[in-house]
Amino acid sequence: PITQYLVVSSPGIHSILTSDTSATITGLTNGIAYSFTVTAENATGTGAPSSASGAVTPFTVPDAPLNVTAIASNGQAAVSWDAPSSTGGSPITHYSVVSSPSSSPDDHIVVTGTHADTATTITGLTNGVSYSFTVTATNAAGSGSPSSPSGTVTTFAVPGAPDNVAVVEGFTGDGQTT
Repeated sequence: PITQYLVVSSPGIHSILTSDTSATITGLTNGIAYSFTVTAENATGTGAPSSASGAVTPFTVPDAPLNVTAIASNGQAAVSWDAPSSTGGSPITHYSVVSSPSSSPDDHIVVTGTHADTATTITGLTNGVSYSFTVTATNAAGSGSPSSPSGTVTTFAVPGAPDNVAVVEGFTGDGQTT
């Protein structure tokens, strides 16, 4: 009878001895493709290795995005960030941008696209309110940690029309008036 199996990864030197017909290999590097071979042992010795398995690539959630900045304008803010230092071994599927304080359904934006899509505009913000923004990256494993918040910015509106415009009598002269 078979007494144990030896599972070996390629690349690397990750291996495990098991008496079961399945095993979990730990210590693999996310984003690296691995294949595995198995040998069986009994009282007589070790048999030939199996054919290699198909390649699999372990992955985890991405790191937090970096360097979040915001520029405020009338009721909105242009938010940009740098991609995370690690995608976790799986491509980023989207980013979520959240304002603080949250005052509108429009101030939580999901930016769907590639790893390079690192900017958006948040609309529906209240003028005169200070906001900061965090960004979270998501891949097939899920969402990573949120970024550090951006610096605060205050949205603003264009000024209103001046009131009480009048001409001062007696100050009208050669091509001019007050």
